Amino acid sequence: MSSSERRKLFVGIDYGTTFSGIAYALPTLSDGKDIEVVTTWPGKAGTNTNLFEKVPSKISYSDENGGATKAKNTDGTLWGYEVKPSSVNYSWTKLLLEPQTERSDHDDTTNSVSEEREDRGLLRLPNGKTAVDVVADYLRKLYKHCMRTLKKRYAAFLPITPIEFWFTVPAIWSDQAQNATKQAALKAGFGSRSLDTIRMITEPEAGVLAAMKTQVEITREALKPDTGILVCDCGGGTVDLTSYVIDSLEPVLKLRETCAGTGRKCGATLIDQNFHNLMSNRFGTAFTKRPMEKTGPGSKFMEDFQRIKHNFSYANQTTTEPIGLKMPDLDMNRIDASHYDVDEDEILLSWKDLKSCFDPVVNQIITLLSQQVKATGDNGYPKIQTIILLGGFGSSDYLWGTVRHWAQGKDIQTIIPKNPWSAIARGAALRGLEGSKVPVTKCRRHYGYTIDCKFDPALDRDSEDSTFEDEKTGLKMTKHCMEWIFKINDEIIHNTNKPMPFRQRYYPHKRSTTLALNIYSCSLNIAPRKKSSQVNFVGTIQVNVKDVDLSACESHWDKRGNRYYRIAFLANVTLRGDEGVMQVTVMWNGKECGSGKLHFSDEASETLNETVISVS
Repeated sequence: MSSSERRKLFVGIDYGTTFSGIAYALPTLSDGKDIEVVTTWPGKAGTNTNLFEKVPSKISYSDENGGATKAKNTDGTLWGYEVKPSSVNYSWTKLLLEPQTERSDHDDTTNSVSEEREDRGLLRLPNGKTAVDVVADYLRKLYKHCMRTLKKRYAAFLPITPIEFWFTVPAIWSDQAQNATKQAALKAGFGSRSLDTIRMITEPEAGVLAAMKTQVEITREALKPDTGILVCDCGGGTVDLTSYVIDSLEPVLKLRETCAGTGRKCGATLIDQNFHNLMSNRFGTAFTKRPMEKTGPGSKFMEDFQRIKHNFSYANQTTTEPIGLKMPDLDMNRIDASHYDVDEDEILLSWKDLKSCFDPVVNQIITLLSQQVKATGDNGYPKIQTIILLGGFGSSDYLWGTVRHWAQGKDIQTIIPKNPWSAIARGAALRGLEGSKVPVTKCRRHYGYTIDCKFDPALDRDSEDSTFEDEKTGLKMTKHCMEWIFKINDEIIHNTNKPMPFRQRYYPHKRSTTLALNIYSCSLNIAPRKKSSQVNFVGTIQVNVKDVDLSACESHWDKRGNRYYRIAFLANVTLRGDEGVMQVTVMWNGKECGSGKLHFSDEASETLNETVISVS
């Protein structure tokens, strides 16, 4: 570590669906156990700091709440523990940063449940604001609190100390979602000081660093070189899985990814949704018509359920759990007395009721675990011997018991490290402090560009409208075929660079000195031959042709009598940058004529008039 790096402060930011956390460290703190976690938050006081390792990921605005918050905050915005259940507030906004997520992954398609969720401020946005706007508003509060905390701790040298912020993102997120997170962080103020920077790390990688560093007593016994481990980060919104083989423990920890990370939006919030569905189906409008402050996030009703959810296990299967809630419109003649105590105004939850809320979620996690274990073996790596559960949901005794029972049949042990809730933030700070421990990862999606390919009657019979005759060869060609330069499960060594030769048509009569190179991605296991709705636009690189010697290029005339040139380019594409972006440099005859970090954007921003790319 250089002298300049030794003066840095490393801060891990775990922005989560339901809760967010901050951890920080200086290079002088060589022991991972000494990484500090923020446990004091506005609006919350208590003695058990472990309960407050995170702050709720929710925000409310003054103009939607009668201006009542103006007295407390100059901008009238409340966040985290300050937000009252009775206020109009916004939660689970993180999930809206991922544009490629299918609605069914995190939402119930029934109108009644969707409307109820919107009433509770979940997965919706204020008028005039995007998901990035709302996330930035929340992160702005988090940033200010982070800086206040650091100023108290390091007042003497904080103004002259560069801060490296490490933001965690789900491993399964698209490039657009990762970039949206970074843009929200920048908009919030992170990295705004001249020497401060923002880096990105996946949640499973951060989690495994924390687990391996802070659980020396366990890991030295259970984990050895050339053994496989599977990290399962179970958060509020997402569950992320990544498998590794341990290359070395001494003198330094080195891990290698064995297969592309997987995951789904099947975190603990789905249990809350299942619980609300159960209540709606059981009690009807007597429950659904109760005001948000009585049944929404942060209400006493849901706080009581969170306590029950946290303690749920395979023990005491005959126990009934009561939750107080008055329902004046409840018709007891239509309700089973075992479900509601009218004298105490309490809903009664049996062990089977809770199991019905947990099992659909837990079963999805078991499926994901099974897929990762199989994929690791299929790729020829040592078998998985240990599963590490992390995240707030990862500490669930019921989840651990179910996973443990499944894993024992496969001779796999299951462990939960100390303080799993804050592990992701601590691991992110460790990544900055100690550098990369996972130099070899797996590509999580396919990346490529469009080409013209020779018409194949067997494959292109439905593509007659996109065929043409090549003026040079006379061959029948098909447009919009995909050339994949990176494929799922390709090994990616830190800042991997791949050459990408391509030819592109340039029409001088259009009087433009630039060509557009569009890059696409696909998350399907088997990438399609042609561009389709399952192929996602990543970004555009503008290629400058003003320094290209056209006399050295092939010259042709199209059927309309327009002259064009086939220019042979070489693009170098770099993945796995800590900044969470793709770097592309385009060369012609050894000269750079286009480069940059891709401008990630929505499909609508794609350069649709991109000149056809072809290969020789």
